[in-house]
Amino acid sequence: MQAKSDEIATAGRAIYDEKVRHLVEPTKKGVTVYIDVNSGDFEISGDDVNALAMLRKRQPDARIWAELVGYPETPPIDLKRPRQVDPDDLAELVDIIEREYPQYDQG
Repeated sequence: MQAKSDEIATAGRAIYDEKVRHLVEPTKKGVTVYIDVNSGDFEISGDDVNALAMLRKRQPDARIWAELVGYPETPPIDLKRPRQVDPDDLAELVDIIEREYPQYDQG
């Protein structure tokens, strides 16, 4: 399982660095971007559940990597271990995010 997680992390970080970073870092610090490492598709929203749902709708078989914009040294709690996010996991993920992170200014 560790090798698969490492592959997801490597692919997710590469896509973030090459395709996403320049689009989000100037204005979205503290927001989480969700990246499908299979397709390179990504979603960002002020609402994590909405972002995950929109990405999952477009990419039903997505292997998702989450990156906290502007904080590469501190990945979100429980997202330190890259994992595929199943629709059934969304409620748990939202609970973790709401519990561990304050609201960020989206402006």
